[in-house]
Order: sequence, then C-alpha cells, then structure tokens
Amino acid sequence: MTILPLLFLLLQAPASALQVPDLVPPVRQAARNSPTELPVLREGTALFDQGKYDEAIARYEQILKANPENISAIYEMAQTYWKKKEYQRAIDLAAKATQYSAPELPQVYALIGNVLDEAREPQKAIDVYKKGIALNTPNQGILYLNMGVTYQMALRD
Repeated sequence: MTILPLLFLLLQAPASALQVPDLVPPVRQAARNSPTELPVLREGTALFDQGKYDEAIARYEQILKANPENISAIYEMAQTYWKKKEYQRAIDLAAKATQYSAPELPQVYALIGNVLDEAREPQKAIDVYKKGIALNTPNQGILYLNMGVTYQMALRD
C-alpha cells in the first residue's frame, strides 16, 4: 500500500474510540438553581460565549462544589469541555447528568450525541439519541432533529 491511500484511511478513521457509560433512565431529581447560583451560572455562560472556557469551567465548578446535583452547571460544564474538544470528559460529565430527572434531560442526551457525531462516531451518536428518545420526555424534538442530521450527513448509506 502506498502512503497516499494509507493517509486517506487514517484521515477517514474515527478521531478516537470514545466510551459512552451506561445511560439508564433517571432515578434522581435534579437540584434547581438557587438564587445565589444563578448569577454565577450566568457569569459562566457569558465567559463561555466569549471563548474563555477555563474561566467558565471555574464558575461551574464553584456551583458544583456547593451543589453537586445542579444539572444546569453539569450541562454547561460538559458543553464547555465539548467546545475545548475534550470529548471523553464532556461525555463522562454529561452521562452523569442523565441520572437526574429534569427538563434539560433531552439536551443532555443531545450533547452526548453531538460530541460523538463531531468525533466521527455517528453510529454511537444515533444510539445515544435513540436512548434519549426512548425516555419519552417533553422537549425531545432536539433528539429527533439531531438524529436526522446525523443520518443525513454521516450515515448516507
């Protein structure tokens, strides 16, 4: 095999073999944001929007230190790790959030699927979207949308 076909195969291979922890239906109730946590969460989100990811993570850690079941902070931190391309860390953190019943649950599943999709593991992404859909929660339209995009863009065959 010459170097060019080998290089082509390497470029087409998945970026990594990401592991998705077992995603089981939620068994715990998520903690809601307290009045003192909301401003810190907003600060973290503003820093994220500015591309100051490490500073945003520090804000989310501040919230989670006091309230480890705050699904908003867990989700935002996982999203930040995704943007930093720390895919496994993002998946692991978001998977932790799947054990909590909360309105954000479909977004958490979507985040895990999106990370897998971006990391060129579309079949794993589809599997995660389907698990989220199977929960039959409100606001799961995002999962159908993301799954459709993954089928269209990555799994055309």
